[in-house]
Amino acid sequence: MEKIEELLVIGKWAFTFSELIAMDKLLGEGYEVHVADGLIRLEEPMRFGQVLKHIKQQVQRLMSQALVDTSGAQDLKVALKDCLGVEYDRNAGLVPAYKTIHSSGFPILQDVKYDELIERFAEQSGFPLEGTKTFYAGLTLSITSKESLENIIYKPHSNKRYMNRPVLKWSINGEPRAIVGPQKWAESIVLAITNAVQWATIADEWKANKCLSTFVLRKSDEHDKLLEEPVEQLLKDHGVKYSRNVTRLRAAKGAGTSVDEAGLGEIDFLYLNEVTKTLCVVDCKYHRRHSNMVGFSGDYSKFVKDYEPKLKRKVDWYQKNMLLVQEHFAQVYPDNPIDLSKYKVDGFFIVNNPTYYSFNGSYRAHSIQEFRELMDGTLKDAIFYIEDGDSVAIIQRPYFQKPIQLDLSGLDLDETPNTK
Repeated sequence: MEKIEELLVIGKWAFTFSELIAMDKLLGEGYEVHVADGLIRLEEPMRFGQVLKHIKQQVQRLMSQALVDTSGAQDLKVALKDCLGVEYDRNAGLVPAYKTIHSSGFPILQDVKYDELIERFAEQSGFPLEGTKTFYAGLTLSITSKESLENIIYKPHSNKRYMNRPVLKWSINGEPRAIVGPQKWAESIVLAITNAVQWATIADEWKANKCLSTFVLRKSDEHDKLLEEPVEQLLKDHGVKYSRNVTRLRAAKGAGTSVDEAGLGEIDFLYLNEVTKTLCVVDCKYHRRHSNMVGFSGDYSKFVKDYEPKLKRKVDWYQKNMLLVQEHFAQVYPDNPIDLSKYKVDGFFIVNNPTYYSFNGSYRAHSIQEFRELMDGTLKDAIFYIEDGDSVAIIQRPYFQKPIQLDLSGLDLDETPNTK
């Protein structure tokens, strides 16, 4: 028991410090760690206290309104039936019943023979044995399918974790045995769709099945549409001139100009803000939902290293080719051509889930809710004033950059001004 307690303590601190390291990468300024008298004390950077509180509140607010694939779990169950001949829910009742046979008094901690569990499930359900073996392999966590300790900490979305694989497999005297916790089947199917299938990721054992691999790719394509459709509806509702999924700029004569050949790839949305005289270049990113700083930090790196350079190339290209854009919109909206000679170009992302990149990136990354507020003219950024002795730090978006410092020394702020 003492060993287990020690492992729990080590595991807790390993995850704690992985979160702090991830936070340090985001902020550029780490927590201070004080060790004295056998105790560890963590001290947060003073100037980030209010900012992080605000960001966490915003992430929580926007997360509650994030886009969700409501049909994903059922679609995965159908795919398992079509591809492996196995019904996921049928096994939810079999495992507890099988364990009760061996331990009617306290079945929760009862393990069973692993191979026998699979064979019994296939036999009683009438499912093919090979498909059942593949099905169980993708749901089993064992010494050969687990992640290393380092990867467990640094890859929070790996599906080689207990939360994704409800069957724990170990060996007793050379015999493979399995244990399944209560309610784990229902939890794992939800996690499979929310943290894996949406991003073309499933267990390697399932991915080897061509039918399941094709299903995952199809679901990934569907999620792009899931994000783009509410964006298009908002543009329509506000009477905005736009083009969606642009691969070619239209022209009065000829085939027009291929932006794909220019190395830009497809543009999710181009739209005109006629109030601010801005051509908006929009990239939609359907990305993972995160619940820890390691995930948010990895997400941030993905935006900075991959998405940002691509969006910058698009913004720069359109800025240099505004005449082509003007002709394109003249063809799309022939009854109301617009002179774009004084327009600027702005790029931003629209995401299905809030991301810390949104608060510090070179480009904005709006959730659907924030894009709605942008369209309504109600989107505002918070500004923070942090007093430190004789100076005040002004922190505004991007929030993790060096703040503006105002030196107040020599000023008598209590002096009543002379109004005569």
